[in-house]
Amino acid sequence: MQPLVLRTKSSLGLCVAIWIMVAIGLVSMAVQGYWTAMLHYGPLFLVAAWGVWMLFGAPAVRIDDDAVTLDNVGRSVRIPWNAVVDVEAGISLSVVTAAGRFSAWAAPGGNGAPPTAVLGAEQQLSMGNIAAWQIAGADNRQQMDAILGIDPSGRSTASTIRTAIQQAWRAYGAVNALIAEPSGISITWHRKRLAVLGLLVVLAVVCIAV
Repeated sequence: MQPLVLRTKSSLGLCVAIWIMVAIGLVSMAVQGYWTAMLHYGPLFLVAAWGVWMLFGAPAVRIDDDAVTLDNVGRSVRIPWNAVVDVEAGISLSVVTAAGRFSAWAAPGGNGAPPTAVLGAEQQLSMGNIAAWQIAGADNRQQMDAILGIDPSGRSTASTIRTAIQQAWRAYGAVNALIAEPSGISITWHRKRLAVLGLLVVLAVVCIAV
């Protein structure tokens, strides 16, 4: 199955809104001929645009047959289903493992319905279905989306993301516990994103100081 990539609608909306504001600001300075101001403060606008993308546009939760991946601001954490101990929803969604608790920046907590209350019993992912899908090796993205109530565009609510992780964990975790050896958690740092942010900050400081 192709991975499900989930982000909250509010985060994407905020990201787009800030980008539009940045674009309007830069275009306004250019049209009015404020080239000195654009030289001084243009990089600061770029820092804002890139920072907002890192905070709200890039973070996501990815669900596939083998693991859940938490794409956060500075790093991605890939957690195999058979390493998951629990899924908690507090200030932010947390995936609990024997190695520790990992939070998902893309799935903030809230007062929404708990994951177990969102889907009815007839909509639960069954171990039999997941096993059949894995054996067939077919692409069941649309079927998976429909079962979990996922927006095909990937724009979801925090409650939907929590639900998707918990239901997939129940199904995939049960299957993988039978057919796979426990595997380790992998952490990948987003060095390129952080490097770009650092360069933009340095550029902004230099331009303001000139």
